[in-house]
Amino acid sequence: NRHFAATLHPRATYIATTNETCGFAYVTREVTIDGHNFTTLIKVFTDEDPDFNRREAEDLAKHLNEK
Repeated sequence: NRHFAATLHPRATYIATTNETCGFAYVTREVTIDGHNFTTLIKVFTDEDPDFNRREAEDLAKHLNEK
């Protein structure tokens, strides 16, 4: 039931993270239900330009958090 509640929880936070080793960036959705943390991968940016990946991930997380 917690997994289902986590997918529907309206107060989730979207976070942009970069992997410095490979240059990828990704956005995750994080929410805590009854003291348990749930993280869902939303999107991975894998362009050859790590700065582009970082900017795109940060922009997506910003827009998702505005909801």
